[in-house]
Amino acid sequence: MHLGRTARIALRLGAALGFAVIYVPLLLVLVNSLSPDRSASWPPSGLTLHWWSVAAGSSGARAAVWVSVKAGLGPRPSRWSSAR
Repeated sequence: MHLGRTARIALRLGAALGFAVIYVPLLLVLVNSLSPDRSASWPPSGLTLHWWSVAAGSSGARAAVWVSVKAGLGPRPSRWSSAR
């Protein structure tokens, strides 16, 4: 299929806008997760991995990540089930 110049530009702008809508909020959440403050502030006063270590020590957070990984991988054999 051959697209005209205007269509190619519109498609690229639409794709860029779509990617921005998805990735800019994710980037902001990541930057805020590295903030040393207990509440969100912009710009962050510094960077730390403290909240990531707290989350890693939480069994609830680890279970949620595992559920997300399994959901992202799609249907798998029953051996992935936590109920045995």
